[in-house]
Amino acid sequence: MFYLNGKKIVPVNLTLFTLLTLVHLLIQDGFFGISGGIYIHTDAFFPENTQRLANELFIRYGLSYSTTKVPRKGDEKRIFYIFTQN
Repeated sequence: MFYLNGKKIVPVNLTLFTLLTLVHLLIQDGFFGISGGIYIHTDAFFPENTQRLANELFIRYGLSYSTTKVPRKGDEKRIFYIFTQN
C-alpha cells in the first residue's frame, strides 16, 4: 500500500493513518529540532506525496509545517519542520 513500483508513496486514502502511524514515522524518520519543532525526513517520497502527508498532519492534528526541497535531489521535498508551538 505504501510502495508503487519500488518507490515509497503516501496513499491517497489515508484512513489508516493514526497517531500510532505518526509515532512510527517520527521514530524512523524524525528528530527534534533545537527550537522545539520536529523534523521529518521524507526524501524518499515524491513531492506530491510529501505535501499530501503534510496536509493530513495539519487537517487531523492541527500541526503547522513547512516543506523544503532536498539538496541535490531535484524536486523532492521533505517535511522540513513541524511547529510544535502555536
